[in-house]
Formats: sequence, structure tokens, C-alpha cells
Amino acid sequence: DGDGLIDEDYGVVSECDAYVTYSDTVTDRQTTNHLPLGIQVKQKSYAWRSRVKEPILPFEYFFINVGKRILDSVFVGFFADCDVGPTSTNGYYQRNFSGYLNDVRTAYVSNPQDRPSTPIGITVLGAPKPLDSLCYTFQRYPGDLTPRTDPARYRMMASCDIRADEYPQLSDTRFFFSFGPFARMKPGDTLHIAVALISGEGITEGQNNLKENAAKAIELYTRGFTAPPVPPAPPLRLTPGNDRVTLDWSWPPPDSLAWTKCNPLDTWDDSNKFISTLP
Repeated sequence: DGDGLIDEDYGVVSECDAYVTYSDTVTDRQTTNHLPLGIQVKQKSYAWRSRVKEPILPFEYFFINVGKRILDSVFVGFFADCDVGPTSTNGYYQRNFSGYLNDVRTAYVSNPQDRPSTPIGITVLGAPKPLDSLCYTFQRYPGDLTPRTDPARYRMMASCDIRADEYPQLSDTRFFFSFGPFARMKPGDTLHIAVALISGEGITEGQNNLKENAAKAIELYTRGFTAPPVPPAPPLRLTPGNDRVTLDWSWPPPDSLAWTKCNPLDTWDDSNKFISTLP
């Protein structure tokens, strides 16, 4: 409402923002055998009703070093145990497979047998370093091979190994998807990355597929999660002549009565981050 107070004017990005914060600061070796890294995570997710039929759910993560140690060779990883398929069908989760789309940096799980089923994937959108300069790891495996300790998890995260797609083999699959390394994080430093949960009516085939939606998510991120502006239509003037009609859509001078909107040739999309990605 423009009153300057932090109520509804908090800078909403989508029609449904969800912000949460959590920390890795507690030592509990008896139950998890985990040594905390001293990280606080601020997570933001965005959703639009216009994206329901082409599901794109972006997530931004801000990893803050709140500890006293320098963290070196940092990787960010996502473990996904996706059970894809209709729950009305017995054993649907055993007919899944994991795969990776290299050109859109998307790891996914799909069910090719039980209908209706739609794949789900994780797409990397942004990081402090150019995405093509990062090392990516895609590991897929059945449940009994899940790494159990922090060193084993990190070795997998930093392996830079892209496994072949599991199909045509099917299983109760899961995957581990990571990328990095990032420069040293000193106490107080923040690492900002963005990913998206993606779905579609197919993987690469047909309309509204997973790969197309991953590309749309990347474009959405480069625009700062805003829709592209629609420039105003130029005025069209028709001048009848001898056996002809002249069409003129040049922009009129400022003192003309037709000067009612901004010139589309002078319109710039301020939210577009494409320029900043160029050398």
C-alpha cells in the first residue's frame, strides 16, 4: 500500500513465496555421526498459478558461514528419493529410473510404465561462478548404496562423475546431484545458488516436456523471476491512394495526439539480467 512499512510491501517475487531458515550448528554424533559445518541456510521458493501446467518451482539458497572455520572447496548437493507414479498402483515406485540432461543441467526421475506419470527433476539456475565452469556430479543408485557418513557423501559430491541414465533398467531409484567447487567461505561469507523443481508431460518428447520447462526456468531466472514486459503497439495509420493503401507505423513526434504511450523502440526490460552475463 506504499506506506513504507514492512507488511504487505516486503518485496514479493511470486504469487506464493515461502521463506524458511535453518542451521547446521548442532553436534549429534550418537544418532547421525555428523560434524556440523556451522552453516545457516536461508531458503526462498516461488510459485505462480500460470505455471501449474508447466510446473516450474524455483528455489534460492543463501548459505551463510556462521561458524569460526574457513570452508574450502565447497560443493552444493541435492539428494532425491523420488517415487514417481500413481499411488493407486501397487509397487509404482519400483518402476522408476533416474537420468540426467546435460545441456540443461537437470537430474530427474521418471516412471515409463504406470500411467499417468510425469517426471520430476532438479535444474541448476544460477551460482556465483559461470555454470559451464562448474564440476557436476550425477550419481544414481538403489537405496542400499546411499552414503552413510559425511566423508562418503563429500567424496560423492566432489567426484565430478556423470553416470549414464538408468533406463531401460527400472528400480526404486534415487539420485545425488551436486556442483562446485566454490571459493573458500570465510566466517560471515554467503554463497548464493538457485535451482528449480521441474516437471512436464514427458522428458524430451512432445509439448510441455521436462527439458523445455527446464529451459524456461533458466530464462525465468535470467529475468529475475519476472515476466517479460509487453511493449505497446505502435499506432497504425492507413492512407488510401491510387490502387494502393500506405501503412505507416512509425512513432509520431511527441507533440502529436497519437503520443499516448511510450515508444516501444525506447523500452528496456530493466529486470533482464542477460547483459550482466556477457563478457
